[in-house]
Amino acid sequence: MIRKLIAIVFIFISLNLQAQTAHYWTESYGTRSMLLNGVVVGSVEDLGAVYYNPARLSQFESPAFVISGQVYELNNTTIKNGLGDGLDLRKSNFGGGPSLVSGTFKLGFLEGHQFAYAFLTRSRSTNNFNFAVETFGNYVKSFPGDEYFSGEISTTNRISDEWMGLSWSYPINDKLSIGATGFYTSLERAAGIRLQLQAYDPTPDSTITGILIEKRTYSYKSQSILGKFGISYKGEKMTLGLTVTTPKLEGLSSGNTSYETFLAGVDTVNSKPTDDIYIINNQSNIETTHKSPFSVAIGGGFKLSKRSLLHVSAQYFAGIPAYTILQSATFTGQSTGEELQMNVIDELQPVINYGLGLEIFINDHLSMFGSFATDFAAVSSDVNRIGDFDAIFSDNTFTADIFHFGYGVDIKTKIADLTIGATYANSRELVKRDFSIDDGNDPVTSDAEILYSRWRFLIGFEFHMPDKFKEKLDSKFKKGD
Repeated sequence: MIRKLIAIVFIFISLNLQAQTAHYWTESYGTRSMLLNGVVVGSVEDLGAVYYNPARLSQFESPAFVISGQVYELNNTTIKNGLGDGLDLRKSNFGGGPSLVSGTFKLGFLEGHQFAYAFLTRSRSTNNFNFAVETFGNYVKSFPGDEYFSGEISTTNRISDEWMGLSWSYPINDKLSIGATGFYTSLERAAGIRLQLQAYDPTPDSTITGILIEKRTYSYKSQSILGKFGISYKGEKMTLGLTVTTPKLEGLSSGNTSYETFLAGVDTVNSKPTDDIYIINNQSNIETTHKSPFSVAIGGGFKLSKRSLLHVSAQYFAGIPAYTILQSATFTGQSTGEELQMNVIDELQPVINYGLGLEIFINDHLSMFGSFATDFAAVSSDVNRIGDFDAIFSDNTFTADIFHFGYGVDIKTKIADLTIGATYANSRELVKRDFSIDDGNDPVTSDAEILYSRWRFLIGFEFHMPDKFKEKLDSKFKKGD
């Protein structure tokens, strides 16, 4: 049992404490755009344009009034050798997924200009884990014989990144348009681990009780603004687009840290008594910094025939050199006199994501979609994990590349477009064990392999503004009523 506890601790620290802000194509926005996995920089036809290319807004033949929909998500994780050699661990959960709410509007005194608003989720997840074990055996070397042993580990991992945007678009001529979106972002991140182990030696005349507690947690909030600028060309047989996204300009931000180490009655290294350890430090309102990359995207839509359209897109994300997100003030361990500190760092590599999608027009009211897109991790393979209990650890630790597939249909009516479909994503990450675990039974020596998959099911609506109502509304704006 003790080897299983250590094995699970090791694997779930790697799995549950990883942020996903270094995967840039994890989320898609808009009804049809989601089924195309976002490969619509030059060919977006729904209100996902506020994110993918705002220049396209003024080229829509029938601007939408509002978009809404429901996204349901099924996540499956398999950890091969998670419980030991040949013993796998599986976890699944089902719930709602991130979504987009957006709409368009015009201002009568700005003829030809198209505007839109949007509320979207860039990232949102909560993944907590708790595990406990109780057993009897010879697990603590500094105890002379068998002892009662128990342990518990708990992890927290939460991220929420919400964006609000206002878009503008203007047609320079019949084929060329420009546009921009300004986003306000609100990021909240929290991660932590707490490990508690205790043992009791019941041997007569030498009863010993030992306990070890290790805790490291941090959280931060960051508010910022950024901009996306786009240009779009619309021809008879193709559309082309290019966008540039600026890095974040950070505003208000703050963070907290918590550091605890308690050790009593046992030496975790040598087979002899040791001095007890008592260290605790909590800090709040720490200055924080969170960065996002500069990026450039290109894409297009190409008519292969009267009934098929090929969508292609690629996006380059610049790297971000190593920097400190959050750093606690130096503090002194109460029992050791040691100078200590907690540092949360990040470093992102440049990546290029790409994808393609195929849209087939069955008739004037029905279209079918299929798509593929990459989602390469910008995280270096050399990361410091919080579960190592070192002074410096990485905020992003998910190093696996993700691959996305999409399928579905779009049904057009005079009042609204109905989109139904699903997307599938999968990844594979090998977690190296640089040590073997052996409690006298079966040793654990194999590396662990994390297999992750995600299904998302979409039912989306894009409502169109009736022509008469639209004309009346525009007329009121022009008259100033």
